[in-house]
Amino acid sequence: MDTRVRCAGTLAVALSLGWLSAANAATLYVAKSGTDSGNNCQSENNPCATIARGISSMVGGDTLIVGDGTYAEQIARPPNGTANAYTTVKAARDWGVTIDGSGFADNYQDGIRVNGSYVVVRGFHVKMNQAKTTNIGVDLYGCNHVKVQRCSVAYAGTSDNVEAFGVGPGSDYVLLEENYVYGGARYPFLIYQSTHTVVRRNVSRLDYWNGGLQAANFTNYNGDMTVWQNNIAIDSDTKDIAGRLYGGFFNENKVPDSSWSGTATRETFRGNIVLNVQAFFSGMYDYDVSNLHTYSDNVIWDSHGGYYGDYMHGDAPMLDATRFTIGKIRGTYSGPDGQGSAGSGFFIGPGTGGTKVAGMVTNSIFANNPFYGLADYATGDYNAVSNNAAGNYGGKYTTPPAGPHDVTSDSSGSLKYLTRIEASSTLQTAGSGGGPIGANVIYRWGATGTLWGEPGYDSITSELLWPFPNEDVIKADMASYSGPGATGARGFERHRRNPAVYVFSDGQLTARPLARCRDGGDLRDAYRRRFHGFHDHGDRLGLAPANVQQGPEHRHRPGRQQSRRRFESRRGSWRWLRLPDGRIRNDFPRSRGRAVRGGLRLETP
Repeated sequence: MDTRVRCAGTLAVALSLGWLSAANAATLYVAKSGTDSGNNCQSENNPCATIARGISSMVGGDTLIVGDGTYAEQIARPPNGTANAYTTVKAARDWGVTIDGSGFADNYQDGIRVNGSYVVVRGFHVKMNQAKTTNIGVDLYGCNHVKVQRCSVAYAGTSDNVEAFGVGPGSDYVLLEENYVYGGARYPFLIYQSTHTVVRRNVSRLDYWNGGLQAANFTNYNGDMTVWQNNIAIDSDTKDIAGRLYGGFFNENKVPDSSWSGTATRETFRGNIVLNVQAFFSGMYDYDVSNLHTYSDNVIWDSHGGYYGDYMHGDAPMLDATRFTIGKIRGTYSGPDGQGSAGSGFFIGPGTGGTKVAGMVTNSIFANNPFYGLADYATGDYNAVSNNAAGNYGGKYTTPPAGPHDVTSDSSGSLKYLTRIEASSTLQTAGSGGGPIGANVIYRWGATGTLWGEPGYDSITSELLWPFPNEDVIKADMASYSGPGATGARGFERHRRNPAVYVFSDGQLTARPLARCRDGGDLRDAYRRRFHGFHDHGDRLGLAPANVQQGPEHRHRPGRQQSRRRFESRRGSWRWLRLPDGRIRNDFPRSRGRAVRGGLRLETP
């Protein structure tokens, strides 16, 4: 028998006045070995069998712990908590529980659905069905003060208007933190007609979507006061998206109508990364800047386009952009009326009715692009703009002026790793006020678990971002994808016998395999940078620097034990020696009488 007071009238009063506290809350249990009949779920030794039974047994402020296993049922509408006592539904072990929605009827049967207040959901893997067109992985609509942490969605619908994580309409104060998506959805992460949303440390990969409209990894659609922190859009290609992949990040502000009366889409982007996203438009497609959009310490690398900013309607557009690192962009520039940022670093369009986005971009790197560094109506200063093939500044309708303090000489030595600028390098002090030029994505933005407006929610912390939270879980799970579109084991999820475009670990991001090994890997398998005390362990993958320079072999320090691996290149073969401290040296036979021709010098901090 439930020993707590369950008087409906008393409970309603307690909830409305906020009397309910953690001291009054109970912990309930569900497990595959449990039973529902006559069970109030309050004993860990006698759990209930279904999540539905567990939730129906809860009152606001309770915690439900779900044991490992697969449950073919929803997590639906947990009871409201209070500011002092959140209702919590969590897996006993992060990602130890799978919500299997693959067999749900195609009539808005979501994997997780919350439309109440003061609720936390944590630790669930949601598996949906790509053929279902109405079911959402995690649906948060009409809710407030809700936190979803360390959940994942795979195989969401691949046609119609389906999202994996959907916030809104009508939601307020929502946190999405340390989640990931792969294997489907038009919008893996969508903020729709909602306010005060924080999206922090999530990973999105678009493998396939067959609908006729645009898609994007992270999307703000009439959302106001949205904060994006340390999110990663990775390894996505418009060729796998029938209606076009618009960008790693995409913002649109629709004309106000009966469902939305707002005119602003205020957004903040801090420490986000777009890596190998071959979108039709750009890495960050800010299609409609309305009111203030703030950017700091963001990376766009080896993608189709860099940053695209323009104005359609809404509040006067303002941009506060600093410390971008944008380079190795691939696309073909075709002017403001086409793919404005394709092939270029930073583009600002002409705006509707001549209303252009106000503000400058500062302290940023735009380098090694096939067209321009800054294009058309972009303006800035204290930027490093170099090695852009068609010119550092250019465009179809106008050419941006060079900033009086811009650095146009080759400064590649300052950028060995995409996530930081090297100490004592040229760009470390070339920015405004003697500060750095380029992104710094080393530490976490936002205190873990904080909602918009709470202390520390939008501050840089002293916690290292790398290794990225749960990267091993994410890589292994994404590699398992076996649906249509791109193969699962690629890029971020690469393993040694499947060479790929990217490997991602410990604060290092690199562009292309440097050379192939006989076992199918590449030089990065043997290279492990020491990063604030993190070391290589077994088969764990590390990365090479962003700019790998040619040069003579490394010298071996006497007395150090060595482990050997043989590699091949187009110019012959050589031995690489990995030293215990993570350094690599080239052990080309002395009998050749010279250093390796075309050898790689891998530099460690």
